[in-house]
Amino acid sequence: MSYKYTSALRVNSANLGDLEKNLSKYKDSFDEIFFFSQFTHSVKNLDYHRSEAEKIRPYLQRIKGMGIKAGVNVLATIGFFPEALDSSLEKVKHYVNQDGSGNPGRLCPSDKANIEYIKEQYRIYARLSPDIIYVDDDISSLACACDSCIERFAKLNPDIFKDVSVSRKVLNDLLNSSDSEVRTYTRKAWIRYNSLRIGELYKNIETAVHEINPSIRLGAMTHMSGSDGLDSDGWAEQLSSETVREIHWRPGGGVYTDYSLPDVYDKANRISAQIRYLPENATCVESEMENFPYQSLRKSPSFTAFEGFIYQASGCTGTAFNVLCKEEEAGLEHERFFKMAEDAREYGTLLTETFGREPLCGAGFWWDKDSASFPTEEIWNMGKSVPSAVNIHQVGIPYACEHGNMSVFFFDGNTALQIPEDELKKCLSKGVLLNGEAVDVLNRRGFGEYIGFKTTGCFTSDTLEQEIEHPLNMPGAHRRNPRQAFDWSTKEAYTIEKTNEKAEYLSEHRDLYENIRGMGAGIFENSLGGRVCVEGITPFDWYYSLPRSVHLKNVIRWLSKGSIPAYVDSFHRAAVWVRGNAAFIANMSMENAENLRLCLKTEVETVSAVITCGSKIVKTEKIEAKESFDGFSVFEISAIPITGTALFLKDNGAYTDRKDS
Repeated sequence: MSYKYTSALRVNSANLGDLEKNLSKYKDSFDEIFFFSQFTHSVKNLDYHRSEAEKIRPYLQRIKGMGIKAGVNVLATIGFFPEALDSSLEKVKHYVNQDGSGNPGRLCPSDKANIEYIKEQYRIYARLSPDIIYVDDDISSLACACDSCIERFAKLNPDIFKDVSVSRKVLNDLLNSSDSEVRTYTRKAWIRYNSLRIGELYKNIETAVHEINPSIRLGAMTHMSGSDGLDSDGWAEQLSSETVREIHWRPGGGVYTDYSLPDVYDKANRISAQIRYLPENATCVESEMENFPYQSLRKSPSFTAFEGFIYQASGCTGTAFNVLCKEEEAGLEHERFFKMAEDAREYGTLLTETFGREPLCGAGFWWDKDSASFPTEEIWNMGKSVPSAVNIHQVGIPYACEHGNMSVFFFDGNTALQIPEDELKKCLSKGVLLNGEAVDVLNRRGFGEYIGFKTTGCFTSDTLEQEIEHPLNMPGAHRRNPRQAFDWSTKEAYTIEKTNEKAEYLSEHRDLYENIRGMGAGIFENSLGGRVCVEGITPFDWYYSLPRSVHLKNVIRWLSKGSIPAYVDSFHRAAVWVRGNAAFIANMSMENAENLRLCLKTEVETVSAVITCGSKIVKTEKIEAKESFDGFSVFEISAIPITGTALFLKDNGAYTDRKDS
């Protein structure tokens, strides 16, 4: 667990005393304290950094004297955006956006003079002898499209420009070509080029730091940009050296209020994506817990701790708190966040010891490092993240992103386009939930025999879904109206038809006047031994009603052939993560989750759940299975509070009691 301190807190010496007071009282709560190199987000000249380094020096020395490791967070390596340009670099090559506009607060990452500046900036902070230096996430969104960057890209990829001139306009035309093969090929190459440039910067930073002090550890912050290449394993290698193999990682993303639980879950999935490719030498993986813009009533300490626990469940080994107010009088507001960290330490440590770096097991979209190059639309959104079915997971289906640990795969049109044939057959031999667009793509690719359906139409207005009686549906033939006329609704409602008599229908589509438009959803077991469910409308959404929630869980269990590791069987908005020998539940609603039923893939009859509220462990209860079926045991939890979680522990395949209360 670490804390990050803004440069605004070292404006005067009184703040140093406030820092020492709080840290002395709560010093056992933290492993490391970091100090930002600057407060604003544009690149600064070297005289500025030399001055700031001298201001940081006494802080580092006093923190180390207290027995706490101290580090520097370099906020702007290439810069973010124009802000406080009076101390910025002059006569340098600036970053150019894809549309040709410039950014005077940001540097071109490939210019030799800029690289020398970056190396010297890091040497300045290395001379302070911090325990660790962190590189912030301005590098992670790197995609400079200045003339020299484009020319270098062309030299590395001569086949792309073989019949056309080299220019930004031509590059943009290729990235958004109407020819899907051309645009995909160009996008893949551009993504890999971005990844290469990020890695080069990391290596230059590593060289500069370790020539000053070879014992300093390095860390990197990333975020989910899609076009950065997700090359965490390669970047980690660039940041490590022969003397210091251990590197730190800080997956980022923004959730800035305490009333946005879907955003928390979405960030948790994006964090998992950033961690997926990290090597073993990334021993410390702390989520960026950022309460921007640092107004202490926007996000409570309890919610902050709750959010951090969720990110630990999703793959992190700790939390980096960037939550402190920036004003000079901020010390008046800080103590409750320090107290939160002290309270959270026990449970956070338990999560780290329990999960380690174990991968997630469950269901999710198939994706890989090239996924951002495959949107079906022609206009490329380079900030596109990996796909995430938040509504499916918030009602109790565990999330996974590593293919070998997925019981059920989700396919939309993008997924169906990008997945290689050998991988596609592996997925279709397991369980796949797919939408109508994916059905069309897979039929065009020649995989129709494994789908069992084809689409017969696509309606963009006035469509209802009427369930038919089937064991996978809740009894009563329920219907739903996804309100296609509303801006937030899914617009496409596909009708389907069997292509194999063994396929079965689950619903039909009607218009608002009860006229049948066609069949809406169905299932099929194919010759590979795999199972498929086609959902013609809102396949990854609309699961917050009871009939739809029951339908989803029945379908997921059927698709996985009972291999899904856990799921919430009751009607609650609660998310589940399963990693290694443990299962973790978070209450994702604003009411207590009472009598929550969790189905676990285990034959053990008695378990213990460690339950939290906010930052504190409030109860450990022993629970006996209510019933068992098909390898699942069903455990009913008396209550998980608002901003609460429950941790189930396994030992050698069996859930065991961790602690009595």
